[in-house]
Amino acid sequence: MRKKNYKGAKCTKRYVNKCDDVCKTYDAIQYVYANLLSETEEVKSFQVNVLLQGLEEGAYTSDFVITKADGNLMVRECVSRKHLTKPMTTKLLDVSRNYWKSHGVSDWGIVIEEGGRHMNKADMRKGMLLKGKVGAEEKIYRVLDLKEKVLVLDYVKKTMPVWKTYEELSDCVEKEEETRAEAIDIIDVMEGESRKTAYQRYNMISGILPFLSEESMRIEAIKRV
Repeated sequence: MRKKNYKGAKCTKRYVNKCDDVCKTYDAIQYVYANLLSETEEVKSFQVNVLLQGLEEGAYTSDFVITKADGNLMVRECVSRKHLTKPMTTKLLDVSRNYWKSHGVSDWGIVIEEGGRHMNKADMRKGMLLKGKVGAEEKIYRVLDLKEKVLVLDYVKKTMPVWKTYEELSDCVEKEEETRAEAIDIIDVMEGESRKTAYQRYNMISGILPFLSEESMRIEAIKRV
């Protein structure tokens, strides 16, 4: 559930099987759930971001209004696990449930992301792997350094490290460590130029990565490249 014409996140627009119109999603939970609905036999069709008419609280939309194969409706609201206990979230979910109940819809529920302990500053440590959604894309990061921000390396694409805020990584969970062979396998499944570029970039920066947070040692490592 979100405000009509929500501007707080990038909107992903695409055509999805069984969606009555262009499927517009604003977070990873919506994106993944739309895919699930499109593959579910019990679902005939669904709508996304459906306006709740005449609410005293303002113009809000429900995330999914779904027509089941038997013709009955069900409604699902997408909520991030970390927002479940927030008073405003609870209030809006109650508003949605009561609205649809008054319209004869009893099959109402919420959709949350998969379980897992989300990261905060105290959880972070150098060398750990983080897995999480960035928009609609799943990312795997290697934590290289911890200061006011977190220095991370894209573990799949092997692009240059970037600094991320702790807030940007708060939805990530710790990923189980892979062997070096498994990490190389990730690159090996890439095709053509993408695989070649990934290897080139990684080989270029691999000798520098251990010294990124130590300026003098980093300079020396760069000189040897």
